[in-house]
Amino acid sequence: MIGISEELTVIRPGGALSPRCAGVLEAALAGRQAEVLSRLEGPLTGQRLLFVISLDEGGVNRGFYDLLAHLRTHPNCLDRCVGSVLVDAPGDLYTKAAGRDLVLAANLAGCAFVGRPLVEGTGDLRNFTVQARNAGCSLEAAYHLAAADLVERVLAFSRPRLERPKLLALHASSRATSNTLALWGLVRTRLEERCDITEICLRNGTLEDCVCTTESRESAFTAVSWSRRSTPPSGRRTRWCCCAPITTTLCPPT
Repeated sequence: MIGISEELTVIRPGGALSPRCAGVLEAALAGRQAEVLSRLEGPLTGQRLLFVISLDEGGVNRGFYDLLAHLRTHPNCLDRCVGSVLVDAPGDLYTKAAGRDLVLAANLAGCAFVGRPLVEGTGDLRNFTVQARNAGCSLEAAYHLAAADLVERVLAFSRPRLERPKLLALHASSRATSNTLALWGLVRTRLEERCDITEICLRNGTLEDCVCTTESRESAFTAVSWSRRSTPPSGRRTRWCCCAPITTTLCPPT
């Protein structure tokens, strides 16, 4: 990734970490150099970030709220950064919500994230049951392994660079009624100078009730779902279905 540091910066807002969270972080950073910040006081550009959030029993970390406020009020303060998140709590609640809020705020501030960017340690670590079974280790050890893997992935992250990416957009909406499609139209105008965009409209047409006969099966219709048994005009009992023609058409230019 062009213009990004090779070193790791750890951002851990609030007071002291819980003993468990501190142990996990220490193990994940073993043998690595990392700068540790307790708060953001200015913009960071092109940094590899690990956010570490230690919540209390009520799911609260006041320093974390200060961090969110800073990110939300300082656009581009994390320009060209790439991040990851470790959230630890003594209970089973709040870790995912905290991670979600942080990822959204940081992303809006210019930070990209690795795939599966969140490692969360809940009170009893039951969320690591599958990982522990696969690795043949304890829940605590699986937690340590997940945190170490997260650090490795954020340090190894590099964004693919294409001179002119190709973008395919699929939708099954009407331009006259779809707010989502209208929003996509606005996004498309900002991407067209940098991407080759292909837009395909997948429209199934109007759903109609029809008798599922040999003739209908031989037509260009596809049965979507069986609905009910009824007696058609012929007097024979048969199964009725909801059918729709499948059409694929290129949308007219916007």
